[in-house]
Amino acid sequence: MIRAVIIDDERNSRDIISLMLNKYCPEIEAVASAANCKEGIEQIRKHKPQLVFLDLEMPDGTGFDVLAGAYDASFEAIFVTAFEKRFLHTIRLSEVELILKPIDKESLLQAVNAVTARILRPRRHERYDVLLSNFGKPAA
Repeated sequence: MIRAVIIDDERNSRDIISLMLNKYCPEIEAVASAANCKEGIEQIRKHKPQLVFLDLEMPDGTGFDVLAGAYDASFEAIFVTAFEKRFLHTIRLSEVELILKPIDKESLLQAVNAVTARILRPRRHERYDVLLSNFGKPAA
């Protein structure tokens, strides 16, 4: 079982991701959720998930802030956003997963399959170094 944390400022988005995981991804267990960056980092440190669904825009920062703040944790991330144009180029260059809102089954399954394959083999965080560098945030 792969433990996941869902970080999104929209309760509806957190609920939808959780429901879709329960229905379509039985290998993923949502162990916690958070509504902002600070809570998200706390939940990551507390639960040590293997996977984090991470909203890119939240009132107290961005998903990149969470990634930088929890950098010493070992997890894969699937970024979730409604703001494709602002972040898409930076994310695509970093070879990380992105789901656009509204979330659909096919996008969820494609992203989960990609990160599940990475979780099951030795971890490599170089792509997150590239992502943080591309977005202008140094890795902690």
